[in-house]
Amino acid sequence: MDELVNLVGLLRSRIAAHGTALQGNEALTRYALIDPLLRVLGWNIEEPAQVVPEYGIPSNRARAADYALFTEESRAQGVPEIVIEAKKLGSPLTDAAQQAVNYCTVDGFEHFVVTDGDDWQLFGTRRKGNLDAKRIVRFKVRSDTTADVCRKALALWRQGFEDGSVNAASAHIDAETPPSAGTGMAHTEQGTWRSLASFVPEVGTRPLELQLPDGAVVGISTWKGLMIEVTKSLVATGELSGASPPLRTRRRYILAAQPKHPDGKDFTAPHFASGLHIETHYSARDAVKHARRIVAHAGADATGFRIRMAK
Repeated sequence: MDELVNLVGLLRSRIAAHGTALQGNEALTRYALIDPLLRVLGWNIEEPAQVVPEYGIPSNRARAADYALFTEESRAQGVPEIVIEAKKLGSPLTDAAQQAVNYCTVDGFEHFVVTDGDDWQLFGTRRKGNLDAKRIVRFKVRSDTTADVCRKALALWRQGFEDGSVNAASAHIDAETPPSAGTGMAHTEQGTWRSLASFVPEVGTRPLELQLPDGAVVGISTWKGLMIEVTKSLVATGELSGASPPLRTRRRYILAAQPKHPDGKDFTAPHFASGLHIETHYSARDAVKHARRIVAHAGADATGFRIRMAK
């Protein structure tokens, strides 16, 4: 976190000292402002397996995204985790965002970013509604507080996309639960409410209750129960249904209309809930991670779900 805080100060000084040059040069903006932030957030821009510049858009060979960011899983699937449209400092971003959402929808890219190095906006393609409704998080390096820039920038944290602790539907990282230096995320505290968006269970712990977005509280005693109750809640609100497309990891389904994985094998520990089959054969951490993925799959916000641990 200290590295990110220090970088925010450096970026501000660069904008102040070289603003005129940056406003006239997209490549310089990328080199001086965008690349450093991606690096600090865990994206190795020199590693082709993680970051591909000038990424060709399958549906429009005449276009290329400025960056395509890959996690290990998205690399295996051949689809970027995030694509980025970069503009020179001070450029308007609305047209770029609209173009990005159009091709991301067609090509199945779930997350995209538009930025001029100062104004950063992360969008979720699968979110319902207009462009504003699809925006997950926005921060401005120059005008937001350092704390807000750091907190919101973590929506782009690579490790969060790798392990599911940060994702497109739950990237509103709670100010009270920033990543810790030791584990990358806040530790479990028994008896207190924790946001599903940033929660990581510790070995040997178990949940007690789940608070739903409408304020209702349901009891849960196992981590697979978390996945089940999250799914039931999203079906009840119409955000998921038996007609929803399946949700998969690299080789397996997490959620599907039928309890069979893509290779035809049966679910190991299926649970049928409200018209959907849930694969629940996961460790505590994976169950929490997949609960977040279920929320993201529905286009909902994981910050609306809160977990209370047994004492």
